[in-house]
Amino acid sequence: MKNFLFIGLFALLIISGCASKSAKEAVIPQDKIYNVIFEGDPEITDKRIISSGIQIGDVLTETPNGSDLTIVKISVKEAYTPQIRSNTVFVVENGYLKTDKVGESAEAAQEGDRLLGFTGKTKLLWFKTKAKISGLSKAAKNKAAELYNKVAR
Repeated sequence: MKNFLFIGLFALLIISGCASKSAKEAVIPQDKIYNVIFEGDPEITDKRIISSGIQIGDVLTETPNGSDLTIVKISVKEAYTPQIRSNTVFVVENGYLKTDKVGESAEAAQEGDRLLGFTGKTKLLWFKTKAKISGLSKAAKNKAAELYNKVAR
């Protein structure tokens, strides 16, 4: 009888050890970090990032540059990172960042990519109008690179 109890306890210890090991190996969601480049001060007062009415991330830091540019580092929840594409732009609306798209389809943005930001809807609409001829997603990528190069100098 004692041997039977000992074997039963030993089996329980082995099973509980396996269960805790698989819990340790569980994948933890990782937010992705992107850089949004603005001409001027975006005046972000609310750290949320909103897409289709849902909070998908947060503003981490704002780094103004002497050349009238501001780099805003953002964190997007892993579940929403497939929505962040090379044609994704951000516009300040009511103090928070809201996502928008320029152009048709685009490749997925990679963590650390530089994306374009606008301090208001009017500036975004003006950009869309000016860039209509050359292709909006390419124009967004080029403008972000141009602004980033100004910061890097």
